[in-house]
Amino acid sequence: MNYREPTEGSKITENKPAAIAPTDLLTLVSGTVNDYGDRVAVSDSRTAMTYADLDANAKRIATLLTENRVRTGSRVAVSVGRHPEIFPIILGILKAGCTYVPIDPLLPRKRREYMITRSAAVAVFTGSGTGEDYVADTVAVLDYRQALGKPLLTQDTDVRPNDLACILFTSGSSGEPKPVMLTHNNLASFITNSGLPKIRPDDTIAHISSISFDAFQYEMWSAMKSGAQIVVMETLSELLNTDIARELRTRNVSVMLVPSMAFNHIMSSDASTFSNLRILCVGGDVVSPRECGNLFAGAFGGELYNLYGPTEATVACTCYRVEISDSELNEVPIGFPLNGVTIRILDHELNECTTDAIGQIYIGGDTLSPGYFRDESRTAERFIRDPYGSGGLLYATGDRGSVDKRGIVHFRGRLDSQVKIRGYRVEPRETETVILQVPGVDRCATIAVGEGADRQLVAFVVGPNRLSMGDIRREVESRLPDYMVPAMFARLSEFPITPHGKRNDHALSTLAAEYVARRSKQVPPVSTLEVEILRIWKELLPVEHIGVTDDFYDLGGNSLIAFRVQRRVNKELDAKIEQRDVLTSRTVRELATIAANC
Repeated sequence: MNYREPTEGSKITENKPAAIAPTDLLTLVSGTVNDYGDRVAVSDSRTAMTYADLDANAKRIATLLTENRVRTGSRVAVSVGRHPEIFPIILGILKAGCTYVPIDPLLPRKRREYMITRSAAVAVFTGSGTGEDYVADTVAVLDYRQALGKPLLTQDTDVRPNDLACILFTSGSSGEPKPVMLTHNNLASFITNSGLPKIRPDDTIAHISSISFDAFQYEMWSAMKSGAQIVVMETLSELLNTDIARELRTRNVSVMLVPSMAFNHIMSSDASTFSNLRILCVGGDVVSPRECGNLFAGAFGGELYNLYGPTEATVACTCYRVEISDSELNEVPIGFPLNGVTIRILDHELNECTTDAIGQIYIGGDTLSPGYFRDESRTAERFIRDPYGSGGLLYATGDRGSVDKRGIVHFRGRLDSQVKIRGYRVEPRETETVILQVPGVDRCATIAVGEGADRQLVAFVVGPNRLSMGDIRREVESRLPDYMVPAMFARLSEFPITPHGKRNDHALSTLAAEYVARRSKQVPPVSTLEVEILRIWKELLPVEHIGVTDDFYDLGGNSLIAFRVQRRVNKELDAKIEQRDVLTSRTVRELATIAANC
């Protein structure tokens, strides 16, 4: 293959070589067991397990697999709830020379069955042991308790750094999740990387993620490498209904990886939540500079890091330590590539982009997955040969990015989020950035709906009730060309999130489509009184476009807004309606009829 020479002024971001030679997870964990065998490895509110106990229980799991004729190199699914037993199960699968496939038991049954079938798993560990959710004639259904009393595996199965350790499923554009292969060396290179914040033996790492999410790999293997303790807690979505700060203090948590969307949400309501942490990592979505500022304005005295990377790059491939000064920026950078990682910003012809120029982010190096399990065509589509390197692979992320003169990488949105509005190519995230600069707007999501000439943008914002959609529109219109201004603005109390803590754009797209459909059916006012009441509704309700027959509650109305409507209608229109009239009439037309007869 002929390799290209970088163009003049191009920016190639390659970090230092990996700090360790290729290795496997078992070798790393063995060293931890030898050094910290008496330390607690994992605990929940009821039980605790030392590293020596963890290792012994893992060896019993390996024996159980051997007795069930599970061969070296086989895939073994893990579908266990939130319990310390999941950690010796995973380690035992590796000791048997097999590959683990983590499957959250809360996922829909059909999705779990697909993941087992697609990974060609020959066995599955369940929490109940009954296996009623799995077809017993296709996989061996095993239970952690079956391993109790089993003899210890006398010697770990020999594994090599490039042997498959894990298959993680990530969402795919086809609607079916993609099975991403991660080798022992992929995970070992990640958790030993000096480009990440250093975890100490006296740290306590919170396990809050779904086991199917790549953040779980950070939680588990960062502890296993360093001798830290893992505490099994409720999922973050469940913790949101509790006093999170108190829970973290009670469990002495010092390290967490929190989805960016959840971080933004939490910081907007309680900046003291993470005050006791030594290290807080965020990732998975765009982190708000404003909420970073809220964190630093409180009692937080630890270190905040922004991580970036798709599952195909083993959890994260760049890292940026966020400082208080970054809260004044329009966006938080995703940082420098980790050691042993190459980041290239290429245009559509695979030419290197110059400093600050925007192109697609390509990832290569030690943490890069070998591809998708038994899917050569999709692997070949997304993993290409590095045209500027020594023949290694690069993963085409589908993300847009740039590299500044300091070598810091910046995320610039998704390639596939670009849309054409009235013939103009628009990046919705650029519109989001402008909306976020409007005073009072805490968060924003801009969604494209419709096809062809009917395609339009709908902007959802999170902010205080006093926030006027009309004021936001006027500010945005003063700063953007008309084709980039959303056709509709609506306020939400919070954004919907996925089980992994990311912004649920699918749910927002559905909601946006409903808003557009409702607008197409809106009935205009026919009297002066309807015009004036409609004006008041538009100023007080969290949506911009309203018809005289639209339902007050469907538009986001509540008793507090009804009180304000009643006061303004009476004051400005010299009427004598009551609050219950707003709540019971429910439409502008019905309310206008009542007001006319008062």
